[in-house]
Amino acid sequence: MMNLSWDDLRYFLTAARAGTVTAAGNQLGVSYTTVSRRIQQLEAQLGVLLFERTPSGYLLTAEGESIIARAEGMEDTFLSISRDLLARDAQLSGPLRVTMPEPVASILVAPHLAEFQQRFPQIRLELLIGQETLDLSAREADIAIRVTNEPPESLIGQEISKITFGVYGAGNYLDTHPDLNHPDVRYMCLPHDSGIVPKWVSKVCPKATPGIMINSLHLLVRGVAQQLGIGYLPCFIGDSDPELERVEVNYCSPPMGLWILSHTDYRNTARFKIFRTFFTEKLRQQKALIERGQFCHSDSLE
Repeated sequence: MMNLSWDDLRYFLTAARAGTVTAAGNQLGVSYTTVSRRIQQLEAQLGVLLFERTPSGYLLTAEGESIIARAEGMEDTFLSISRDLLARDAQLSGPLRVTMPEPVASILVAPHLAEFQQRFPQIRLELLIGQETLDLSAREADIAIRVTNEPPESLIGQEISKITFGVYGAGNYLDTHPDLNHPDVRYMCLPHDSGIVPKWVSKVCPKATPGIMINSLHLLVRGVAQQLGIGYLPCFIGDSDPELERVEVNYCSPPMGLWILSHTDYRNTARFKIFRTFFTEKLRQQKALIERGQFCHSDSLE
């Protein structure tokens, strides 16, 4: 009787989705040789080739295609069992992986981590910081503090606040560039489609010159502070930086929701509940900072 290893199937699925054993190894936290060996082990057990090895990567064979749906079904079952067992955990102890964007972590969450650790020393936090949206259903993280106006229906949580945005510049830069709608003014922004001017630029300073485009909000803030141009930033970031000043303009974009989310299966898991309760309170205490937008007027919304 054939006894398939779920672990081998997990390596197979990851390689099929990633396209290369190197990328699969990075996702699984192992070497590419380990991924290759586990796939060969599964192929030997099944007696078929699951992948065609090509210079550009691993391509599923017909046999590989024929089992991938069933392997994904096994994955769904495994994750469901894992979530069910975790949901029964009534202890205020154990690991808890929380994902959030870097500015939310550094400005809004970090000041309260020491108190959380002191009050709940048996909960082992692992903070996953970045802009990537991790899949809570697949247990890539347990809880997400996420900026969104449309949280997935599979998750539960509360909207803590609304994040407002504004135009910011360094004090000296604004002193020497009093008219923002001038070619001498440069604007910095996050990546966007080539040739498309960000809406805030078209409304506030259409004559301004494009400056550096950068895919890091942290470095964007530092660039504005170093007088590389003006930028459109969340107010809780700009107003927390003593080097930046907010400019009164007749424009603001719709605010974004700040949520604490977890999978519905974990609504009663003790350490999940205590984290949500603790940081919901701490974030709501900072609502005045998060929702700053006194220069935004209802008639200026896009």
